[in-house]
Amino acid sequence: MFFHSRDERTRHNIVSWLRGLNGKAMPDTNWRWFRVFANLALVRVCGVPTKEVSDEMESDFTILDSFYLEDGWTGDGPWLSTEEEERQATDYDRTGRRDGIGPGRQVDYYSGSFAIQFSQLLYTKYAGDIDPERVMKYQQQARDFGANIWRYFDAAGSAIPFGRSLTYRFACGAFFAALAVAKVPDMPFPLSEPGQVKGFLLRHLRWWAKNSSNIFYTDGTMNIGWLYPNMFMCEDYNSPQSPYWSISGLI
Repeated sequence: MFFHSRDERTRHNIVSWLRGLNGKAMPDTNWRWFRVFANLALVRVCGVPTKEVSDEMESDFTILDSFYLEDGWTGDGPWLSTEEEERQATDYDRTGRRDGIGPGRQVDYYSGSFAIQFSQLLYTKYAGDIDPERVMKYQQQARDFGANIWRYFDAAGSAIPFGRSLTYRFACGAFFAALAVAKVPDMPFPLSEPGQVKGFLLRHLRWWAKNSSNIFYTDGTMNIGWLYPNMFMCEDYNSPQSPYWSISGLI
């Protein structure tokens, strides 16, 4: 509705802006999903023929799908060999950075709620008729992932705090939110019924509602941290806007 209610010039500008991602260098990480969804929007919303963006999408999918490990879990980037890990450690001593070779061995909430599974689930929702084979693959990966990820949440809804970007807070439960949107059939117990999925999501959100007294600055904006401001857990890519990735749990 937003796109089609605009005048012709505005629609043209939106299409040009979304196309601007194509042909640009991009890290071999979950960031590739941003371009996938930009191109999907061009097709689904803007009426751009699929063939005009299919090569770019397939190129990104070739990289994204290569991150897959097992049991529904995906690394956030290529899985480095032992030798590459050692070389990266040496480079870190010299440069202070750990991304000179690749993202490394990163399996955390980015594998599920923050990025990979979250994005795959939304893709199954909106690309079922244009990419059915990949959609079926992603649905099976969601089943495999769902068989175990619920164990990372206790009976009250609290998530195990581990991995990167914990300042995203209640985005830890975004897998359940995306699963509710995607309506993947034949999910394993205890995610086999809509009410069960809803329960996991709402328990998580309620836990945060009960434990949120110290996650805001005095001006009402969210701070960087987990249960309280904590810059020791801040990554170098975090900004004042980073905590608002939390809202992915509210889709």
